Amino acid sequence: MDGNEKVSVEIDGDKARFNGVIESFRVNSIHVSPPMDGFIHFYIDDKQLVISLTEEELTDVLSRVRKDEIAPSRKDFEISQIGLLYKLLVDSLEIINVSDWSLQTMFTIVNGERVRTSIGPNCEYNDCVYMAIFSGNDMIYHLKIRFSDGSFEATVFRITPTALKNELVFHMLNKSFRLY
Repeated sequence: MDGNEKVSVEIDGDKARFNGVIESFRVNSIHVSPPMDGFIHFYIDDKQLVISLTEEELTDVLSRVRKDEIAPSRKDFEISQIGLLYKLLVDSLEIINVSDWSLQTMFTIVNGERVRTSIGPNCEYNDCVYMAIFSGNDMIYHLKIRFSDGSFEATVFRITPTALKNELVFHMLNKSFRLY
């Protein structure tokens, strides 16, 4: 299943709508949708190109893209009434990840706004992974949280829009020509 056939993109000012749903975020010419029917859609407006990825494909693209790991300048961990709060300060962005174990969900807030593009948590036995992508400072950030048997590890990566755009196009070409 490709996903491109089912998505229509409308530009309204500087925002894109994917099948009527407002974009999750935009950096330069890349517009990113929230997860929709198992796909995350990317619209590259300077190329007028729509690329649709499954969550698994997005995970693969994020693992291959050239990125910089960023050490948080501050980390805090606390237990509250809503769940476990993991707070990070990265590149002047305040990142708060909330783990609500009663509902078995996680979500992330960056500078007071909830991140709309996330995957997981996906768990196998006692090993769980959660990922979120968001924008800030004209860059794309990829938050990866892994928790296993009581250990909790958060990693933040910074990706340039050009690197993501190139990797998305490369992925689309490989998929189109069935190179993998």
